[in-house]
Amino acid sequence: DDSDDGGADGEPARYAETGADFSGGEKVYTQDELIGLFEKAGSDSLDMSVNDLVRELKRLVNYEGASYYEIPVDPKRYGKESKAELGQLISNYLVLLSGNIGEYANDPLEPTAIKTMVQLRTLGMDDSYKILDEINRYAKSRFPENVRVTTGGTMMVESSLNDLVMQSQLISLIFSIVCVFVIIAASNRSLIAGCIGIAPLSLSVLINFAVMGFVGIKLNLGTSMVASVSVGVGIDYTIHCMEAFKREYNTADNKNFLWRTFISSGKAIIINAISVGAGFAVLLFSRFNMLGDLGLLIAITMFSSALVSLTVLPALLLLIKPKFIYKTSSVSAGQDL
Repeated sequence: DDSDDGGADGEPARYAETGADFSGGEKVYTQDELIGLFEKAGSDSLDMSVNDLVRELKRLVNYEGASYYEIPVDPKRYGKESKAELGQLISNYLVLLSGNIGEYANDPLEPTAIKTMVQLRTLGMDDSYKILDEINRYAKSRFPENVRVTTGGTMMVESSLNDLVMQSQLISLIFSIVCVFVIIAASNRSLIAGCIGIAPLSLSVLINFAVMGFVGIKLNLGTSMVASVSVGVGIDYTIHCMEAFKREYNTADNKNFLWRTFISSGKAIIINAISVGAGFAVLLFSRFNMLGDLGLLIAITMFSSALVSLTVLPALLLLIKPKFIYKTSSVSAGQDL
């Protein structure tokens, strides 16, 4: 905070007195050289901590060169007789050069707990899970038994939140499909009707998740609602199509009953799917990615639910010929559908 990094015109940067002779003489770094130090220490990023900057400065101007850019572990290498003396030397470094390290260690002289912050420049939890597994694996294989490593921060919160989303998604899907089965089975007084009714719903949900995997859309709080919407929309279309199929078949003249089913309820289902899907598709123009993904998935859900209800459901009814529809009359093998 007491340093002046220089202006944009390349004026030399001035540093406050720290009591440490970094170079054994006076050396002034221009702004370009300072940025160069950041790039060397931070690889492809300009983000860098104060400790990283101090270590980089010491490495570049150390009279022994880069060979001393390390964590001291050999007492004789540093002119000490024992590890206790080497520990005192490290404590002196911490006290004299590190400044306030309360955010990283519990004691500046003899810290017994330290904190390391890791920042990932990736989206999603895939890389976070890999880093977390690598940390736990390394700590288990390399650290002594009396050293305990714990992880925390926003990554753990996001991990718990993702697990909660996954569990709630699975529970809500199973519960909603069971409810649909009970409703359709009770209204038609047939267990077969319930099984036929949930078939297109399940297929619509699978199409929804397949699109998410193909496009690369992550399951989050926003997209987790789409599966429930898919079930809600699918049950509406399924009941409409099933009841129209049943009504048209059981008329006095049941010739061309399938065509009449498509003309009546099928036309209404298609118009509804296009209008509602187009309304949600407007969210694709949102700059908020979660809203854009939600609009895309709901639009696809509307179209897939309508398509499955008008194709898979009639095919199942014609193939299985359930009694709750075919109980009053029968269709001959050569009848015009």
